[in-house]
Amino acid sequence: MSPMIRPQPGTLCHTCIRVKDIDASVAFYHGLLGMPIVERRDPPPPGVRMAALGLQQDYLEIFQNRPDAAVDSADPQSLRLNHICLWAEDLAGLEGRAAAAGHPFTQPIRSNPGWVGAAINVSWIVDPDGNRVELLEWTGPAA
Repeated sequence: MSPMIRPQPGTLCHTCIRVKDIDASVAFYHGLLGMPIVERRDPPPPGVRMAALGLQQDYLEIFQNRPDAAVDSADPQSLRLNHICLWAEDLAGLEGRAAAAGHPFTQPIRSNPGWVGAAINVSWIVDPDGNRVELLEWTGPAA
């Protein structure tokens, strides 16, 4: 792994989610959505399995809950996020691959000519643990 360059203050460092099956989540985020694996840790029990996907300075951090961990919405260790957002390419092609993999888009692809300085296509998908993922495809500068 190459050394990380100094990140800009105020930029996203990482987003963390907790999942039931890290292998299914890595297959979803890496295998289906194409996020590079930055780091993967699979220690023997009782160690905590984790993966970091994306870029060293901006990644999705995934921790596998222990099998005996209760899902309690009052516990900050088990709360889910509202959503994460990933840049994608060829949303139309991805929509077909996602449906074939058992993860159909939850909304039709739509276009927005001016979203935070860019023209985009946007859709949504749900990961194996029910976390919502917004997918943005850059189509050019904002109109």
